[in-house]
Amino acid sequence: MNPSAGTPDGAKKRCMENDNLQIDKYFREVEELVKNDTPESYLLEYKRELNIEADKEKKEFLADISAFANKFGGRIIFGVQEKRDKEGKSTGRPEKIVGIGSINEDELKSKIESILDTGIQPKITQKQVHIVRSGDVSIVIIDIARSLYGPHCIWFKQSGRFYKRTSVGKIQMDVIELREAFMQANEWKKQADNFRDDRFEEILSELSEDVKNAEAIFVLHIVPLGVARESIDFKLIQKYAVEIFSRYFGMYNFRNTLDGFIVCKLGQKGILFLRNGALEGFQQLPLNPKKCEDIKFLLLDGHYIENLIDELLKKYIDFARITKIQPPIALYLSMMVPDDCILDISGKGNGIDFIDEFREKQFDRRKLKFGGIVIDNYDIDTKKNLCGLYDILWQSGGWPERPYKN
Repeated sequence: MNPSAGTPDGAKKRCMENDNLQIDKYFREVEELVKNDTPESYLLEYKRELNIEADKEKKEFLADISAFANKFGGRIIFGVQEKRDKEGKSTGRPEKIVGIGSINEDELKSKIESILDTGIQPKITQKQVHIVRSGDVSIVIIDIARSLYGPHCIWFKQSGRFYKRTSVGKIQMDVIELREAFMQANEWKKQADNFRDDRFEEILSELSEDVKNAEAIFVLHIVPLGVARESIDFKLIQKYAVEIFSRYFGMYNFRNTLDGFIVCKLGQKGILFLRNGALEGFQQLPLNPKKCEDIKFLLLDGHYIENLIDELLKKYIDFARITKIQPPIALYLSMMVPDDCILDISGKGNGIDFIDEFREKQFDRRKLKFGGIVIDNYDIDTKKNLCGLYDILWQSGGWPERPYKN
């Protein structure tokens, strides 16, 4: 055992080791791109140098970043030299990591973030700047999420220009493309709302009346927002869906369907991945019969539901990172509950003492559809970001507020 492990110095050392692991992770990813001769694409661009001193350079830098946000999101790597063809033109394929020279990492990161925050409107909120080093070689990696709040324009020196990413670079958007972009951003959420409604009704239509009258049905949808998800590789979805989500069941079976790909369906519990990258999780929730003053109730554990949502969201985020499904995503909770169903803290009636409380804490309807929660950044505290949804869940069951905060 390391004698310093429990000391402040030991804790500091562990933090430094974790930071180094994270740095190594990013640098190794770039090394793999070079090794595999991975070409530039809608989601990836290489830059030999990072030039952000002159006004012209800043505008070019902002155009590159905003172009990604206005399309699918993606990653720009500074410090990678590209291969050239016989005519000296860039091939869009990496040749080697050369770095960006000697830098002060903290000052450079602060400068990059300042330029981005002041030079683009609306501000791109979901971006990450990584400055990583291996030996004397430093590179800059900027990850940009697909934006729900675009299109974004360059506002440095009031340029007012809009760009979008293509497979070979960026181009300025014309009037028609701008009009479509403004309309598209507004339609994304509506389309996801309609998608959830249709899928939920389809699930309920497949259940017998006996099941709908006696069981609590839980359905969770996690939907990538966007009209066109050209970047989604369905074969990659199949591969990693089984690997990540089969652990949720302990065992699994899987098959292709018209709608997509079922990882597992055991009785009334399963996971379906659809061709647009969406997840559909469904199961019957455990109910505990309770008798109070000769009146029978069915207790539903609200804490269990929260943990179930949190677990599925975390697994989906892991899955989305691997399969390159870019945010934003929307999460939807839907439920069908039987009559005399009570939302309880533990599912054992510990939070409710009297018959009047039982009556007050019944759901006011059997079919429950909660509004979508938009998540535009995968580096989130899932429990904290879903507090609003959980508050509404408890209030739908007659509680004035969520009975606990942790």
